[in-house]
Formats: sequence, structure tokens, C-alpha cells
Amino acid sequence: MRKELPLHKQIVHMLILALMLAPNLMFNASVNAMSPQLKAMFNDDNFNNLSYTITAIPSIFSLIIVSILIDTVGSGIVMPVLQIINILATTLCIIGAQKQDKIIFLAGRCIFGLGGETTYSGQSKLIVQIISKQYHPIAYAFAMAGMVAGEMLAVLLLPINSNVVSSYELVIELQIFGFLCIIFYSFYSPYFESHQQLPLKTEIIASDIAENQQQQVISFKQSLKNTFIQIKSLSIWYWFMAISRILCTASSKVYDSRSVNSLASIFGLETSTVKRNIVYQSVSSGIFLVLLSLIQFKVKRYSIQHLQGNYLWF
Repeated sequence: MRKELPLHKQIVHMLILALMLAPNLMFNASVNAMSPQLKAMFNDDNFNNLSYTITAIPSIFSLIIVSILIDTVGSGIVMPVLQIINILATTLCIIGAQKQDKIIFLAGRCIFGLGGETTYSGQSKLIVQIISKQYHPIAYAFAMAGMVAGEMLAVLLLPINSNVVSSYELVIELQIFGFLCIIFYSFYSPYFESHQQLPLKTEIIASDIAENQQQQVISFKQSLKNTFIQIKSLSIWYWFMAISRILCTASSKVYDSRSVNSLASIFGLETSTVKRNIVYQSVSSGIFLVLLSLIQFKVKRYSIQHLQGNYLWF
């Protein structure tokens, strides 16, 4: 059994785990934040809706598939690959913006749909591996606050520079920093520490390598089988909770991706007014999440999960 980290170190890890994926949310929210520039660049008034739709379609399937893979092989293997996919997506958007090619830009958004949202499944797994169980609710609240911070930074930082390319270059620099954090935690997590403590051999022959590879294949198949067995054994209440969460997330995503520009056009609001209200919403959400997290230190007999409701992953 691993030794529990001191609380102050766990809080530091919570902050890093929360913020390392904020650049991905910046990328996702960039279409809203830079809507006027992108519409003018690609001469398409429907570009915002098209971009979010192209991102959402692959996300529906990748979230389920990647979550199963993470439960089977661990987040330390899957997370770096996902972040590389996200960096590739941002790179394509930069190329598309440089060439003013809408197809290349939307291809980047589509690729982001494969890895962007799924990184949060890996983030949840890392929280389970690194943070003590009693502080999981706080860590999840910090993670959600990190997502809100990403959306807020997109609104505050990206429109400052009217150059779309420069804005996405800022995003990719932050994504690379997030990638380095992911690499660190992939090796830091107890899951990988236990798997890296292998006995040393003075001789390695071809038969040993072949046998080891065969055992790895068998181990993966067995782990995958065990994962599906666990999924099948879940109670009906879990599925009810999962469906409720899906509906909540779906409505939230529709609101975030579609309502901003639609409401602005309906009420004739200026872009600066819309962005200011997004910042207010993000700040209030972040404060709400952090304050509720701190209740965990004072109210031990109540579960913070009941207080935070739809803000947490269950």
C-alpha cells in the first residue's frame, strides 16, 4: 500500500492536475472567443456551429472507447497519446488559419474531437491514483474549476491579438506545457510505479522477449475482459445516474457552444458585452466550485458530491 502524501502536497497536485488540461478548453472555446475573426477569415456566418458540430461527432464515440481503454491499460499510456492528438489538432488549425483554408482548419477541429474531451477521463483516473480517496471530491472540483479557467482564459487572452495564428500559437505552447505535466504524472502515478518494478535479468534472449510479449497480450485481453465484466455488473442506479449526467452535459454543451452567438444576435448585443458576461459566469462558477470544495475540510459527515451535484464527474 502506498504512503499517503501530506495534504499540502496533494493540494499542489490538485492544482497542477486541474490546470494542465486548461489549454484544451482554451482551444475548444476559441471558436466562440474569436468568432468575429474566424467568420471574417473563412467568410462563413455559420462557421461557429459547423466547427462545434464537427468536434462533437467524433467525441461521442471516442469518449466511450477511450474511457474503456483507460480503465484497461491505465491513463499513463493513453493520456500522452491523447495530448499529442490535441497538439496535432491545434497545429492543423494554425496551418488552416495561415492558408485561410477552412477544410484544414475544420480537420483540426475534428481531430480534437478524438482527443480533447477524452483527456478528462484520464485526468479523473490520475486523480484516483494520486489523490487520497477522502479528497477526491475536492480534486474533482478543482478539475472542473480548471475547465472553467480554460474557457475564461480563451475569452480573456485569445481575442487580444487580432491575429488568429498568434492566438492558436499561444494555445499550442500551453498544450505542450500540459503534455509535459501529463508525462510527469504518467510516471509518478502509483499504477505505473508498481508496473515498472520488474526483476532485472543479466541475459535477455529472443524466447524471453517473445514470451513476455505474449504475456502482455494475454494480460491486456484479460484486463479488457475484466473491464467489461465490471461494466455489466453495474447497478441500474449507476446507469440512471450516467444517463442523467449525459443529459446534463449535453444541455450544458449546447448552451456553451450555440447560445452565445445566438443570444447576441437576437438581443443585438455587442461582442464585448457577450465576452464580459462569459468571464463573469466563469469566475462565479470557479469560485462556487472551490468554496464547495473547502466545505469538505469542515463538514466531514456529508458528502461533497451531494452538494456539488452536476458539477462533478461521478
